[in-house]
Amino acid sequence: MKRSKHDAKNWGNERVRGVFGAAPVPYFADGQVDEQGFRSNLRYWRDTLGIKGQWVAGFQSEQLGISTAQRKQLFEITQSESTPDHIAICAIMDDVIEDALELAIFADEMGADCIGLSAPRIFTGMLGADPSEDTVFRYFEYICDRVEIPVILLNQKAMQGYNMSPALLNRLADLPNVVALKNVVDGLYGGGNEDGSHYRETVRLCGEKIVVSDPDEDVFFRNYTQNGQRAFLSSGAPMIYQTAAWQPMNEYTRLADLGRLEEAAKVNLSLNPVREAFHCSMVHLGRYKFTPLSKYWFELQGLVGGLSVYPQDELTEEDKAYVREQFERSGIASMTNEKALAA
Repeated sequence: MKRSKHDAKNWGNERVRGVFGAAPVPYFADGQVDEQGFRSNLRYWRDTLGIKGQWVAGFQSEQLGISTAQRKQLFEITQSESTPDHIAICAIMDDVIEDALELAIFADEMGADCIGLSAPRIFTGMLGADPSEDTVFRYFEYICDRVEIPVILLNQKAMQGYNMSPALLNRLADLPNVVALKNVVDGLYGGGNEDGSHYRETVRLCGEKIVVSDPDEDVFFRNYTQNGQRAFLSSGAPMIYQTAAWQPMNEYTRLADLGRLEEAAKVNLSLNPVREAFHCSMVHLGRYKFTPLSKYWFELQGLVGGLSVYPQDELTEEDKAYVREQFERSGIASMTNEKALAA
């Protein structure tokens, strides 16, 4: 084990900063991990794009379609590519508490950097009531009590079926090994809190105790410059939107840190054609082909895309033609940081 849970918050304050990704994984036709291709992508994202870490074995990695053994494999691969400047976040998003605990103990004993722990899905009856906050708290407490590893909370209605309130998140922030929160509530993926109210209230209550992050890139610049967001935790956006020559997320955070807010805002706006291209592609494909879309986008960047886990549909040749047209029209392949500032 790398550390005691009683040192976790200091570790999180030091290491959970900057831009983190959520790693899509290339699979073969038989559903096995393309380990060589995955390692190649991880190294590119780490060394060329400067991504500070990867959330692995979550939705972006097709968690719903892979086995517990494959999740452990992804933990091991990603952790082995971790460095003093790059951390692996081993995602645990399981309904069965003992399965979640098994993965948490596995990550802890293998010396992983940290885990990302989702709230549980709990059936509360045909009328669809939310579970009590005490019930949800006990789930996290049960697992956190049994491991030393630092824990990043995941609050995502698409995963758990409900949102955890800022008050509940504040209680959870007091658990000694909880170091950060991936709060999928405001912005594009939040569904109804586009004004950032949930994020701001959560920061007010527990921002001094843990790192609080909204993983929607559309609102990251606002939160980074106005609402105290110190880290982007985490989605595919930092890898989808950035290239070796053009790293707008890295650049607008760097400029904001230097107090050069006008320049930072200009770089942020320069991303709009790429945001629009990817969003239009997602809508055109029926909104549910996000994973194969991301993988094909990576292929257009020269990375390893690979297949998705069955029964996820792959892109048709017609789909690919549309995406390729959007990719080329966005200008991402020819954009540089210098051009973004000069525009």
